[in-house]
Amino acid sequence: MSDSIILRPLHEEVYELTLNRPQKANVLNGEMIQAFSQCLKQLVETKNVRVLIIRGAGEWFCAGADVKWILASGKNTEADNDSDALQLANLLNQLKKMPMYTIARVSGGAMGGGIGLLSCCDMVIAVEDAEFCFGELKLGLIPATIMPYIISAMGIRHTQRYVLSAEKFTSQTAKEAGLIHVIVKNSEMNTVVERYIRMGLSTAPGAFLLCKSILVKKNSLDKSTIDETAKLLAECRRTDEAKEGIISFLEKRLASWVTTFDITCKADLIDDKYKGKGKGKGKGWEKGNDQR
Repeated sequence: MSDSIILRPLHEEVYELTLNRPQKANVLNGEMIQAFSQCLKQLVETKNVRVLIIRGAGEWFCAGADVKWILASGKNTEADNDSDALQLANLLNQLKKMPMYTIARVSGGAMGGGIGLLSCCDMVIAVEDAEFCFGELKLGLIPATIMPYIISAMGIRHTQRYVLSAEKFTSQTAKEAGLIHVIVKNSEMNTVVERYIRMGLSTAPGAFLLCKSILVKKNSLDKSTIDETAKLLAECRRTDEAKEGIISFLEKRLASWVTTFDITCKADLIDDKYKGKGKGKGKGWEKGNDQR
């Protein structure tokens, strides 16, 4: 099995899975996704595993997918490209359905596919200075396979804002949106994770499995949706936009579609034209709306 994923027991009923590409911020590639999936299958087949901790080695949880791998996938045959995209979609579904208490511990932050992994976990604990971002649209890509899980975790309105703007957001914002559950200081992470492990082990195993099966059934994707999102991602990877977006990222330059826009001068003209007019003169407009 690849050393990009490390699985180890912390206790006979508690395992820890580590994304182990710290020099690359634990970005996902085909080999890593396959190893991740194999580890999850192994855990399901192992008796008495009740809690799974998922973490990233080094400073980050997971900075999404490896752009070099995505670029290479886009150049593959259509069948191979489709297979690569479906691999991630199936991993997310597999993680979502794990018959144990899944706890993600987040240091540094997560992007794209890394946020998808968080959305499939039962519990997410993040350090207070973690950052999150959906950067796919800046690369000419779409977060197709993770989108259903993101909507489930964050709701459609938060998903619209942060996916479509590709802006960074903080742990506090992530908590308010429903992506993460608990914010901790770096020095408190181990203590808080241990507390939730004990909580997981305090539940009756049979009742836990029944309860989680209900939750999964009420909030799971059918095969057609999984296949459709994977197909959309694969198609997007083959576009000229994706090639330009990824290459510009690797070359550390702006993509060809990026334009600058300065609203300052126009905003001043608008303010001069409308200031003081209408109801609420000197109150609503000047105080509440002058927020350039």
